Amino acid sequence: MRHKMIIWTGLIFYLGIFICAHADDFPEVVREKSAESGSPAFSGPFAVVKESNFNFKSILEGTIVIHDFIIENTGNALLKIIKVNTICGCTTADYTKEIPPGATGSITLSCNSAGYAGKIFSKTIIVYTNDAKQREITLVIEGEVTPLALTD
Repeated sequence: MRHKMIIWTGLIFYLGIFICAHADDFPEVVREKSAESGSPAFSGPFAVVKESNFNFKSILEGTIVIHDFIIENTGNALLKIIKVNTICGCTTADYTKEIPPGATGSITLSCNSAGYAGKIFSKTIIVYTNDAKQREITLVIEGEVTPLALTD
């Protein structure tokens, strides 16, 4: 029993040191009181994506699908999109780097369907932000790719 207590104490100690050492890696979140309710509220950026999945239905192989995902900053600090990871070379992203409070930005995905004939095209994109409550946002683009020509 005493041995377990020493191990737990050590783990908690090292966890505290780790958190203190990496405090600068996390966005600043300020706790304040809401004027209306008096209850605590967080200030900082807050990313809202109304459509995180886009289905392009059916396309011919070789078609390039372009889609804009809209991100709104409903917080009260600058929202930064740190990085967008498309995972696959057939998908590229262009995106708004900084979104002021109350404004919207976009992530424009361009997906090349070449080589996906007869398959379901489904790609997951990870968006990294400075939103303390949503460090990562997952977007999905998908649909069916039909062959350009049927062969025997």
